[in-house]
Amino acid sequence: MRHLASYNLRPLTLVLILVFLVVSILALLPQLSDLTVAELRLSVIVFSGAVLVVGAWAIHQTNRRLSRLGLVANAIGQGDYAARAEVVGGDSIAHLSGAVNRMAQRTEAVIADLQDHKLEVLRLSTHDALTGLPNRRLFHELLLKELAHARRDREKVGVILMDQDSFKIINDGLGHDVGDQLLKEIAQRLATTGRDVDFVARLSGDEFCILVEDIDDEYTAAGVAQRCLEKLSQPVELAARRITPSCSIGIAHYPDDGSMSSELLKAADASLYA
Repeated sequence: MRHLASYNLRPLTLVLILVFLVVSILALLPQLSDLTVAELRLSVIVFSGAVLVVGAWAIHQTNRRLSRLGLVANAIGQGDYAARAEVVGGDSIAHLSGAVNRMAQRTEAVIADLQDHKLEVLRLSTHDALTGLPNRRLFHELLLKELAHARRDREKVGVILMDQDSFKIINDGLGHDVGDQLLKEIAQRLATTGRDVDFVARLSGDEFCILVEDIDDEYTAAGVAQRCLEKLSQPVELAARRITPSCSIGIAHYPDDGSMSSELLKAADASLYA
């Protein structure tokens, strides 16, 4: 935290100086009768000057504290909600500094909550709420970017479309909760099947898709699809029952099966039911 208002007015010092001056004048009172008019005038001038100097010093210190406090308020107004004024003493400026700090702290907390809410809204707009996988919208955005990259570098791209064969039977027979658990299990298995650059998404109900980048002779979409089948066919325990998932898979390649995202998805869908 930054302390921009660090000057402290010391009222006790001011009081002690004034008391010292008053005591000095009182001590000199018995001798005033022996002073000439000129000396009395000089004493009055010196005393008045001392009072003015002390007052000017107090005003200067107060103005410096207010100026520093103004810097803090301006920083907060510019969006630096971490700025803080140092609170020293118990005078009105200290109370004002404390109020400014509390306002900045509350504002900082509100801004942080809004940022978290904004990020959550953005995440929900691009990810599936149930499985946490990217949704259809994000998949299409990435597919368009990947196709542009593949055109430029003359690379191949694979699209793997998967549909769960027995999902409707499980979902209707065992309930939606069990169906949701199965979808989350499938999503977790698919996410760990390919490479980190392979993009797994849930397009709709029981339909998943994998975008396979940088295809070559050693790493093919068919190889990824085969590993998906092997992993998905492993039994899973749900609702005290042993369930063996099964799925249908369709594959399409750029540029062999299409050059547009819609063409690739259509070709993969056709291959799914071939």
